[in-house]
Amino acid sequence: MDSSFSEFSSDALQPRHCGHLRQAGQRSSGVYTIYHKAANKSGELVYCDMEMDGGGWTVRPHSVGHRHDQLSQFI
Repeated sequence: MDSSFSEFSSDALQPRHCGHLRQAGQRSSGVYTIYHKAANKSGELVYCDMEMDGGGWTVRPHSVGHRHDQLSQFI
């Protein structure tokens, strides 16, 4: 899997999950910004697995204690 940092930003299309990114042609797994209902206007960073079982899987980070480092939670 390619774990490079990627951001998807477009005023016209704000994906709600990784499946939307997959449908829009994204084929590389990595970190993307999605805009689901619970996310603020700047979106939420998630890891998108674009390879397993057809791709488009959204993986959200988790907090450990009081420390929340979004990108390191994907590793």
